[in-house]
Amino acid sequence: MLDIVKIDLPNCSNKITVNHLLTHTSGCPDYCDEEICENIETLWETVPLHKMLKPIDFLKLSIDEKMKFEPGERFHYSNGGFILLGLIIEEISGLEYAQYVEKNILKPMNMNRSGFFKTDRLPEDCATAYIIEEDGTWRSNLFSTSPIGCADSGMYSCASDLVKMWQNLLGNKILTKQLTSKMLRIQETVPSAGENIHYGLGVWIYQEETGESIYSIIGHDPGIAFISKCNPSQDLFISLLGNSEVPLWGISKEIDDFFG
Repeated sequence: MLDIVKIDLPNCSNKITVNHLLTHTSGCPDYCDEEICENIETLWETVPLHKMLKPIDFLKLSIDEKMKFEPGERFHYSNGGFILLGLIIEEISGLEYAQYVEKNILKPMNMNRSGFFKTDRLPEDCATAYIIEEDGTWRSNLFSTSPIGCADSGMYSCASDLVKMWQNLLGNKILTKQLTSKMLRIQETVPSAGENIHYGLGVWIYQEETGESIYSIIGHDPGIAFISKCNPSQDLFISLLGNSEVPLWGISKEIDDFFG
């Protein structure tokens, strides 16, 4: 991996591979280590938030940190790992990460309502995200998240576009059939996250007793909650998008129970 990213990463192990980054087993330094940083907003108390525009900007936040563990030692969700993946894409393609995604994924898949929009230049139909304070009052997340999405989070989308994403992925129109199969295959080197809950390459995999698999991607930021699931055997796609930090797990479980 280090021979691709033309940036000096003094504390990153030269044993880190792209597979380690995709499976969150790299142990690389993370600008937002979820075992330590309970609230990402605290990062912006010392860092100018308005300057966080590209993957390299986020990488600089953790470039002097030590490895969390040796590559392949265990699973630990890493935002920093996906930042490195974004830099790899930029290095190989010659495009900025957002430009690459828009050109090679969003436009070909007709995901016309998705994109990397700046928070001060949002399309008119974008929902404002809100943070609920302890006293019950609400405030927007304008000063709590980076001005534009990056390789680990922050792209705007909608439920209908997410259906297109799953359909094109399963139809091998985003990746080749071989790469799609690899992405959606349970990674045996990654410890199970719970009963029948596994990980592929950037995607969670729930394996039912019948052997069928349900795929999901999840995310959250200040004022944002997101779950998107795909059950290929039922041709079923479910996405929950929230513009507040109200948990979506309860709703997601009720939907799962309904469809059995």
